[in-house]
Amino acid sequence: MISGVSLIVSKWNDSSINKRIQDVCTSIKIYSSHDNVSTELSFEIAYDYNDYYWINLELGDDVWLYVNGAVMFSGKITDIKFNSETNTHEITCYDMAWYICKNNI
Repeated sequence: MISGVSLIVSKWNDSSINKRIQDVCTSIKIYSSHDNVSTELSFEIAYDYNDYYWINLELGDDVWLYVNGAVMFSGKITDIKFNSETNTHEITCYDMAWYICKNNI
């Protein structure tokens, strides 16, 4: 466990359910660049983790990444992939600016 890092997921349909999942992640990565307005957060969870069904991540769930008490990321899960070679779930999240960039209006 990395000290001072907290990864929290809240269900899209029930904001009262908050789960801290940083301890079950095999990796946590955050991407940002000058040519892309939105920030991407990706993390992996081992599929054979005993309490995986307790976690039950879905598209649209809210995600927050805190580092030493400060919010580094706030967004939603946009993609979940199962990697059979490493036996992990790869979860991709984007902040709210991603929705503005993808909007066709």
